[in-house]
Amino acid sequence: MKTVTMALWTLIFTGVEALSTAALAIFGIWQLYDIKSSLRSASLANIISLEQSIANNRQTVTDASAELKEKLNDPASDKKFYITRFHESVERYLNSLDRLCASMLHNLISDSDYKSDYYTTLKETIELYETDYKISTRYRNIQNLWDKWNR
Repeated sequence: MKTVTMALWTLIFTGVEALSTAALAIFGIWQLYDIKSSLRSASLANIISLEQSIANNRQTVTDASAELKEKLNDPASDKKFYITRFHESVERYLNSLDRLCASMLHNLISDSDYKSDYYTTLKETIELYETDYKISTRYRNIQNLWDKWNR
């Protein structure tokens, strides 16, 4: 009788242990799913931030270009200042676009998801600022992503 009671208690404790292990495993899987969801949200926030930076810098280029055109006709204006301002705004724009391209090339952002959005932008940027795209370009990621998309 004592042996049967002992076996019964052993069986109960083993069952409780198995259930608690299963519960911990389910909790662990749920935590991993929650972490994956958080990472996806953080990634989306980073993409939105990069896109906003690109848009702001592109607008700055447009504004600096218009201001430069206006000041080139004004003999009293400091043309060198406006030319420098324009080149600095182009550099900021290209740097922000280069960061986005680097993220795609290093698989931090899926380039297949954004190819349709940025294909024309890269083409226009490379054509518009072709003097910045020589063999030793500082904006290699833009050029490398463009080359990858056109293989």
